[in-house]
Amino acid sequence: TWGDPLAGGASSTVTTQLQSGVLHIAAARSAFFAFKATTRAMVVWGYHKDGGDASAVSAQLSSGVTFVAHTFTAVAAIKEDGSVVTWGKAGDGGDSSAVQAQLHDVVEIFASSKAFAALTSTGGVVAWGRAAYGGQVPADKVSALSSGVVSIAHTDRAFAALKNDGSVVVW
Repeated sequence: TWGDPLAGGASSTVTTQLQSGVLHIAAARSAFFAFKATTRAMVVWGYHKDGGDASAVSAQLSSGVTFVAHTFTAVAAIKEDGSVVTWGKAGDGGDSSAVQAQLHDVVEIFASSKAFAALTSTGGVVAWGRAAYGGQVPADKVSALSSGVVSIAHTDRAFAALKNDGSVVVW
């Protein structure tokens, strides 16, 4: 690694973990995420306010991580069992405790700048983070997003879900 040490350019705290077995690297605004091939562990480093400090959830990231998404200041990782681990700024999606019971069988996660939307294997959508950025599905759209969603797109502050009948639901 190289560049601004505060933006992930310095990886001295995780050098040993990065010496072999890295399958893939992903990046957030000022943090990096390395996926290990054999264990599917995720190694995290970078600016702590942008998701570069996952020490509170490091045990959950020690194996089985398959995917990572990020807002500007929070991160969400999908595990092999379809569960989700989050960290970072709580209000921007780093705290998923309010929806944790719904975060199972997750196949993909999408992120606006301050919210997440997870797509489940049944085509349902679970959202969390800042409401003004799509982190809360409006009551009149909950039913439409409970099943049949095949993909999600996002902007900086909104989400759009494509349903299997060709309709689109936005929030």
